[in-house]
Amino acid sequence: MLVETVNGKRRFGQLRSWHTTRDGRRREADVLCRLSDDAPRLAGVRVDESRIRLFPGVDYANVPADGARAGDGETGSTG
Repeated sequence: MLVETVNGKRRFGQLRSWHTTRDGRRREADVLCRLSDDAPRLAGVRVDESRIRLFPGVDYANVPADGARAGDGETGSTG
């Protein structure tokens, strides 16, 4: 997936799980991505659905929802 950061930059990330906000109005995503070009490691961030772009043709159906967690290990794959 592609994540737009607050400062307008775009980063590729790995979708880990979906969450619904407490008011039930929005979805948020837990994403594993590099927050800067020189970041030594991937970081987990919570992103509002409006700031992400899903790639057409990718199956996102098996991504856990509402607190269920994907594997905790970091991987080199993104998207």
